[in-house]
Amino acid sequence: MTERYAIYYLPDPESEIGRFGSALLGRCLRGGQTLARPVWPGVSQAELLRHTGQAALYGFHGTIVAPFETDSPESDLLALAASLAESSRAVKLGRLKLRGGSFAALWPETTPESLSLLERRWVTAFSRFRRPLTESDLSRRGPLEPRLKANLLQWGYHLVFDDFKFHLTVADSLPAEPEGFLAALASGLAPALAQPLTVDRLALCRQPSRTEPFVCLKTFWLPDSDNETGC
Repeated sequence: MTERYAIYYLPDPESEIGRFGSALLGRCLRGGQTLARPVWPGVSQAELLRHTGQAALYGFHGTIVAPFETDSPESDLLALAASLAESSRAVKLGRLKLRGGSFAALWPETTPESLSLLERRWVTAFSRFRRPLTESDLSRRGPLEPRLKANLLQWGYHLVFDDFKFHLTVADSLPAEPEGFLAALASGLAPALAQPLTVDRLALCRQPSRTEPFVCLKTFWLPDSDNETGC
């Protein structure tokens, strides 16, 4: 069995940021349908596909619990997510900013302590379902400093707890001269970035295999919201 599960924050699909992110990556993580990519002056469709191909497999999201393999039934994962959501709280992030580097992502000005606590609680709770990483998994990360390697071995991901950095990836690589590409991204994102963001829902997502895209199984609302809905 090679399928993986993850806990992701998925923006409201009807929001500016939700519509833009899904279109940018060419697919809706909730429904799984293919979407038309945006057309920008100076950025070809080939270039857009080249720099968002890996991100499209994961869909437009913010990671709370990184992908993991498990020997437990899916029903146990759904039950735990429902229980945790009932006793978690929504987190206001404010406005996000686009930042480049080795990849492009949307970042909050700072990670609120309440979001760090939320991440810590969900990672810790789901760790009992996580199958240990294989040697191939470990080598895929490459060299890590001792603290991050310890995180990877114990929690299945290196950027957890004190090293947690919440973000929503919009491009998994950038051109050698990224200015035009980032400018196009910033222009398209302007309406979305004008609106503050709240982490008010988390979703259990599944990837059938590492070459197939993640899909949303179920979304769980965090109080102060009264709803819980399927994808």
